[in-house]
Amino acid sequence: MKLKIFFAVFLFSLIFNVVFIVHMFSDRHSGSEGTSPGFVLDDLQKKRITEESAGILDENVKLEGELEKCRQDLYNLLDSKVTDRTEIEKCITTINDIQKKIQLNTVDQLLIYKKNMTKEQCKCLLKEFGDKMNVHHQCSENCSCND
Repeated sequence: MKLKIFFAVFLFSLIFNVVFIVHMFSDRHSGSEGTSPGFVLDDLQKKRITEESAGILDENVKLEGELEKCRQDLYNLLDSKVTDRTEIEKCITTINDIQKKIQLNTVDQLLIYKKNMTKEQCKCLLKEFGDKMNVHHQCSENCSCND
């Protein structure tokens, strides 16, 4: 049962991280060809977002390394002849804690984007984010990032 829960949490985390905001928006919406005109970031926006995000990005790189090590540890525990359930549970808890930190950093990154975007850019950002998460939301005229 715990193994099923672990894999469910792992799958959720993997999906969430695939939608990882930093990579999706820094590459796709930097003003390159094929982007939506309402979502092209100007140079000042890019600069502010980059400056405010530096610490988050550095921390996530470190966390991803820790996560990879913990997953390897979990695999080794599951692969060993003698299975120590207590150690496996500790490993899963550590993995969940790291994934939570990454997800909270991702939310912080999203909030940095929102703070530095126009109302129209925010609508595009949230629509795309919702589409990636398979969440459909009708944005009212009052919805905005900067209100």
